[in-house]
Formats: sequence, structure tokens, C-alpha cells
Amino acid sequence: ALVLGAAVGALLAATGLVERQAAVPGNVLAEVNGEAIAEVEYLNYLQAMQLDRRRPLDAEQRLQVLDRMIEERLLLQRAEQSGLLRSDTALRKAIVDAMVQSIVASAPPAQPGETELLHFYRENIAYFSSPPLLQVQRMEFRGEGAARRARDARAALIDGESFDEVEAALADKPVVAVPGAPIPANRLVQYLGPTPVGQLTELEVGAISGPHAREGGLQLVRLAGRVEGVAPPLQQVRAQVLREYRRRASEAHLREYLDDLRAAADIRHQAVPEAASGPAAR
Repeated sequence: ALVLGAAVGALLAATGLVERQAAVPGNVLAEVNGEAIAEVEYLNYLQAMQLDRRRPLDAEQRLQVLDRMIEERLLLQRAEQSGLLRSDTALRKAIVDAMVQSIVASAPPAQPGETELLHFYRENIAYFSSPPLLQVQRMEFRGEGAARRARDARAALIDGESFDEVEAALADKPVVAVPGAPIPANRLVQYLGPTPVGQLTELEVGAISGPHAREGGLQLVRLAGRVEGVAPPLQQVRAQVLREYRRRASEAHLREYLDDLRAAADIRHQAVPEAASGPAAR
């Protein structure tokens, strides 16, 4: 709409067809099908255009800016009348995103006191701490009887048998050894894959995960140890804590705004349908 409006505005200005006068209320520069273009809206638009120019806009150029705004408004109104604003998914998403950003920007930046910020930090200490380190042991099973041997190994470990003895009796030699020292979960993914690591982060020390498929075979993993993350002093991460505090305050402001919209609206809906099957669902 901006590009087309600029092109049409230039064409009309060149041919002398631009409207140059109108009877409208004060503080309103133009009305387009009853929809006002306020003076402050025009001045903001003008200021944005002036940023890309070295010389101030002259009177004719300032009038062309108003012409462009009128034509943009006409195009937007036409898009709404034609259903484009509702039917075009990308356009609708862009409008919704812009509206969300506008709502968030309308809230004044949160300015917590030191006591409030310290309370927020302590309430969310895990968020600002370094990730825990995991120490694991892994057995690999490949070839004939891999599934049976993996099940037997799991049962033996649960019964309390030594990991080294069970590995020697039932498992195959590992292709790539897992580091014996505690390492971050994101590094551990390189050795085990995302599924086992995701389970290990939720398990107690000593628990067994698997068997899991891995590179043509199976693997069984034991969580041998965990080193909890370290929380730095508040002053060391104060800027990060303040950013997160403000981000969550903005989310709360947006949620409150949306709740007010819903409360003031007449919303009716039926039960959501079952998920469709077949080509349309895919």
C-alpha cells in the first residue's frame, strides 16, 4: 500500500489532479469516507519521511505527503471492504504483530526498586543460574539379540548390579565414548541425542533411561551424577534481571489489555471440532 500510494500520489501531483482544499474540523487535515486523518498523524508521518532527506520538504512535497496518506487510507479501506485484511494470512499476522507491539510500547517501562528486583531475582533464581551439569554412563547394544540384551541389562541395573559388570557381560564396545566428567546437557545431546537427554534432566541420580535407538543399535543410559547450576550475585547479572523483569511486565500489560478487550466484546463460539484426517489435515 505504501509503494502503490507513493506511485499514485506522484502521478496525480504531476497531472494536477490532487485535491488541494477541504472543509474539515479543526485538528483534522482530511477526511476519507468519513475517516479522519488527524494533524498529529500527518506530522508524525512527515517527520518519518524527513529522516530520509537532507533538505526540508517544500510546500508542494508536504502536500504530496498528505495526498499519499489519503491514498493509503483509500487502499486500506478498500482492502477491508474486499475482505483482504481477513483472508490474507500473512497480512493479518503482520497487522496483529504490529498491534501487539503498539500495545506493549504503550506501557511505561517498569522501574522496580532494588527490594522488588531482588525479590524477583530470588523468585526466579533457577532462570538466571547456569545450567546443571550431567554425568552419565552409557551402554551400547548392536547386532543379534540387541533388544533382548538391552532389556536384560536394564533389569540387572535396576536390581542393583554393578554398571561395569553388566556392561562387560551384555553390552558391545562403544563406538564413541561419552565423557566421564559432568558436562552441560546441550553438549550431552551430541553423544546421546535429544530424547535421552530430555529424560535425564527430569530423573534422579541413579535412574536408568532407555533403551533408546541410536545409530543402528540401542543405548541404555544411567544418570551417574548431577552438578546443580550456580546462581551469580544479583549485581553481576542486574542488567539481565532488569530486562527479564520488564519483559514479563510487558507480557502482563498485554495480557491485561487483551482481557479487557475480551470482557468488552460479544464473543460466542461452539466447541472446537475434532482434528481433521486425510490430505487436508496434512
